[in-house]
Amino acid sequence: MMLTPDGPKVIDWSNAEDGPPGLDWGMSAVILAQVAVGGEVYAELARETLVAMLDGNADRVTEKGLAEARVRRAAKPTMSAHEVQLLGNSAELIRALLP
Repeated sequence: MMLTPDGPKVIDWSNAEDGPPGLDWGMSAVILAQVAVGGEVYAELARETLVAMLDGNADRVTEKGLAEARVRRAAKPTMSAHEVQLLGNSAELIRALLP
């Protein structure tokens, strides 16, 4: 998403496909958790966003969706070795935040 003077715009959906909602929720959770555990400038904001996303929606994040999201993120050619290493910690964070 990009905020523009005309409002939010969706960009870069070159890998969009039909799939189960649990994968969408899992992918969003994994991406936010990667940033949250990475210790970079947006880590705290990503954690807060992840907590807010899961609040009242934890049942939408499935174990199958999380597992598939991690596999897809790890296989993404633009991911650095450091980002791939964060996947384990990101999964731990997500599970810790789920009821």
